Amino acid sequence: MTTTAYPPKTGFGIFKTAISLGNIGLQFILRKGDIGEVLRHVTHANDGVIWFKPFNIAIIGHPDIRDILLDSRHTKGNVHEAIKSDIGSILVSLNPGHPREEIRSALQRYLDADHINNYAQIIQSITDRKLNAQADGQTLYLRDFCDHLTLEIMYRSLFANFVMDDTEREVFADAISTTVLTSFARAGAGSLAARLVSLLNRSGAKRDALFQRLEDLWGQYSILTHEELEKDAFGQLVLAAKHGKLTDEEARTQAIIIIAAGHETTSSALAWAMYQLAKQPEIQNQVRTEILQHTSPNQLDMSVLRQLPLLNQVIDEVLRLYAPVWIVTRQLGAPVTIDQMTLPKDTNVWMVTTAAHRWAEYFDNPDDFSLNHDKSLYRRYTMPFGAGYGSCVGAPFARTEMQIVIAELLRSYTLEANITENRHLRPIYSTAIRIPKSAIVKLIANV
Repeated sequence: MTTTAYPPKTGFGIFKTAISLGNIGLQFILRKGDIGEVLRHVTHANDGVIWFKPFNIAIIGHPDIRDILLDSRHTKGNVHEAIKSDIGSILVSLNPGHPREEIRSALQRYLDADHINNYAQIIQSITDRKLNAQADGQTLYLRDFCDHLTLEIMYRSLFANFVMDDTEREVFADAISTTVLTSFARAGAGSLAARLVSLLNRSGAKRDALFQRLEDLWGQYSILTHEELEKDAFGQLVLAAKHGKLTDEEARTQAIIIIAAGHETTSSALAWAMYQLAKQPEIQNQVRTEILQHTSPNQLDMSVLRQLPLLNQVIDEVLRLYAPVWIVTRQLGAPVTIDQMTLPKDTNVWMVTTAAHRWAEYFDNPDDFSLNHDKSLYRRYTMPFGAGYGSCVGAPFARTEMQIVIAELLRSYTLEANITENRHLRPIYSTAIRIPKSAIVKLIANV
C-alpha cells in the first residue's frame, strides 16, 4: 500500500524558491531532487540544520521545528516585514501581543468547525456541479480542475458578496500569488532578487491592478447592510474597520493574505490526493466503500466525514508529503539547539516542514505515500499548516473542503492513473507544492 512520491526536476518554481533564499549552493541542491527528500538527507547528516552564517539564515528540516513554532519568543521576522512593505499590514500573521491580535482571533472564530459547517452545502453544491460537467472516460487535468474548483469554493463561501466571474477570479488570484512570491524574494535576498522575480512575473503591473480591484470591491462592500456583511469573511473585516478596530488598508490587505493562503494550498493538496488515489486503486476502493457505507449523497453530515478513518488518513498522508505550508520562517528570539547545533538569537530560520515530515526515525520509507504509519505520528510529528500562534487560521476550512470534495468525487467516479503520461511527474515548489499542469487522471463513472 505504498507508492513513491517522485522527486522533481529543476523547474521554474524551484528556481524562484532558490532566488528567494538567495544562495547559489542551495540552488544546486534544489536541482538534485525533491526538496523534502533532499533536505531530509542533507539536514539529517548535519543534525537537521543547514546554517549559512554569512547570510544569518538557517534552513531546518528536523521535526523539532515544532518547538520553535510553539515558542512565542520567536517572531515572524524579515519575511513578514517584506510582505508588509509590498502589500501592507498583515493581521493573520501577527506576533503574540500585537495590539490588533484580536482580529486574528475573530477570523479564527469565523473559520472554526461550527462556522465551516455552514459552508458545507456550498462546497458540496459547487463540487457536484463541476463533477456533473465531466464525461465518463474523460481525461482530467488535475491542476486546472482543482484550481478552478477551489477558487470558486473560496470566493462563494468566504467572499460570498464578491462580484466576479471565473476569469476575473483567476486573474485576481494570480496577482495575489505573484505579489506574495515577490515579497518572499525580498525577504530572502533583498530588493535585487525581488526586482528579478517581479520582472519574470510582471508582478508590478499585477500588484497595481490588484489594489485597484480591491478598492473597487471595498466600494461594493461599503454600501452593504450589516446583515449582508455578516455573510462572509471580508464583510467581517469591513465591519471591523467601520467599528474602528482596524484601518481600511489593513482590511484590504487581510483579504489578500486569506486568498493567497487559501487557494493554491488547498488546490495543490487536493490534486495530489486525487493523483495518489488514482495510482493506488486498492486504497481508492477502500475509501470509496467507507464513504458509501457511512454517508448519504442527499444528506451531508460533516460530523460523519470527520470521523471516517481511511478518508482522513489519506488526507493526513497527502498533507505529510505535500504540506500546504511547506516552509515557515521565524527570527529567533533566543538561542535554539537542534540536536548538536546551537543557533544564536536573531538568526532567521527557514523551516521546511515537508523535510521534517520525512524523518525516517518516525516514518518508515518516508518518501513514499503509505497508510501504514501509526496515526498518532501525524499529530506529533507533522505540521502541514504550521503550529502555534502563527498556524494557518484556515486549516479547518481546508480539511473540510478536502473531505467533501474527495467524498463527492469517489461517490461518482473511479480515478484511473495514466502511468505513461505521469511517469516524469515532479512537484513544483512555489507558494505551495504544486502538481505539474501535465498531471492527468481518467474519470470512469461508477455504475
